[in-house]
Amino acid sequence: MTGLLASLARTGAVAGLARVAGLLAALVLARRLGVEGYGLLAATLGAAALGGRIGTLGWPALLTRALPRYRSRRAGRAPARLQATGDRMVARGSLGLAAGMAAAGVLAGGTVGLVLVGAAVLVPVMAFRAMSRAALAGLGRPGRAIAADELLPPLGVLCLAVTPLLSSPAAAVAAHAAAGLAAVAWARHTRWSLAPRAPGDTPPARLRRAWQVAALIALTGLSARLALLRADIVMLPLLASVAETGLYAAAQKLSLLQSAPVAVLVTVAVPRITAALAAGRLRHARRLYRGAVAAAAGSAAIVGAVLCLAGTPALVAVFGTEFALAMPALTWLAVAQVAAAPGLVATGIALALGRGRAAAALAWTALLFGVAANLVLIPVHGAAGAAAATAAAMTLLTAGQLMLTARVLRPAETRAGRNNSASPSTKASSSGRA
Repeated sequence: MTGLLASLARTGAVAGLARVAGLLAALVLARRLGVEGYGLLAATLGAAALGGRIGTLGWPALLTRALPRYRSRRAGRAPARLQATGDRMVARGSLGLAAGMAAAGVLAGGTVGLVLVGAAVLVPVMAFRAMSRAALAGLGRPGRAIAADELLPPLGVLCLAVTPLLSSPAAAVAAHAAAGLAAVAWARHTRWSLAPRAPGDTPPARLRRAWQVAALIALTGLSARLALLRADIVMLPLLASVAETGLYAAAQKLSLLQSAPVAVLVTVAVPRITAALAAGRLRHARRLYRGAVAAAAGSAAIVGAVLCLAGTPALVAVFGTEFALAMPALTWLAVAQVAAAPGLVATGIALALGRGRAAAALAWTALLFGVAANLVLIPVHGAAGAAAATAAAMTLLTAGQLMLTARVLRPAETRAGRNNSASPSTKASSSGRA
């Protein structure tokens, strides 16, 4: 327990710095670009984040699930083999998707075309940021995982923001690409130093196929969840205006402060719970899980209450007077973050127990509900309507995730789940020792 608390403290410090850096970068960009320019950038980043997640083909979820098991079983070369195979698959998937998005953007033209072309530039970077985070977390370096994905990219953008170059959304997209590439390069060096690979050490084709199947199963649920989080900011310029997108993006950036402690809990606790389950320590795993869920919900609620009390003055102080109208959206997004926090922990555990298909069904149900709610609320209420739709959808999703994870953590079902899901990742661990 002392080790867990120490890891939480170290990782929490990194996550706090990451949120501050992200907020500062958003502050500079919002004031440089104005409401409409910032809205266009936010829509581009949202589409890139979704495309990047799809371009990973589910490998970050597989790394988070399998690497702790390999480490606990001292599976020899398996961690290095898994990462190398994942890197190759993610490169193919993300570059192929980026090419398709760029072509679609050229054909579409207008605002949609600008968003798609800008997102295409960022998709491979976003994909490898997600890979870096998952690999470092799975290798027991949660602080470095958050640094690679959340701290170094906004720091890089801030360094470029001190120059007069960031005067347009296109320049801001280029800055995000450059900063993300630098973060990915650092993370790649770090993770290969933790799990060195031998030249030409390629796993058997059967093992590669098993890994990819497991990754794609996880992708179906995780991509739906991310789409739920990004659907509103992608739909806003189509159903309302770029200005409403800018207001929403500002409110969302402040609400993300609520997710800082939750990100720490997920990054630190889920690999530990997974390792405990792999070792057969069910009681310890359940105790860690309950504590993580309670801490996630409580921390998000406390930060959300502070944000709502600070209200409009905080928005004006951070982003400028143009963004004062974002307060209704901020209120609803604060509710959404509280609703989502326990579900993030529950999702990680459900995937670790081999319940990827059930988690995917829940995520897709919530996504369809969220899209329908956006179609109804955005044309009438703009940014506030999008935020309210997100809050309702996240409440529905988290309720289902908590019920699913509570069911599979029952002793008898957990044993059955572990046997059934000796599936790709568990079977792969024994094969990977060869």
